[in-house]
Amino acid sequence: MKKIIMVCPKCRKKMKINDKPAKYKCPHCQEIYKFTALKRIVHNFTSSVSAWKHKMAYKWQSAKATAAYMKMMKEQQKAQKKK
Repeated sequence: MKKIIMVCPKCRKKMKINDKPAKYKCPHCQEIYKFTALKRIVHNFTSSVSAWKHKMAYKWQSAKATAAYMKMMKEQQKAQKKK
């Protein structure tokens, strides 16, 4: 069974639970947390969106770094041709 990390609504500490709808007890404050099917859908959707945003940010940073590297290489080639 896949484990996910949730935040306890009472104490705001992280707890690791199974990815299936059930009742879970917070190991820190002993509060009962009901993980429903709807909460599971929302969690999976938000984690997918978060992963997509991270992937796009990584691709953007990679593209910027590549462009800067190519610009630097062209300037070096021009400088070598002038010598």
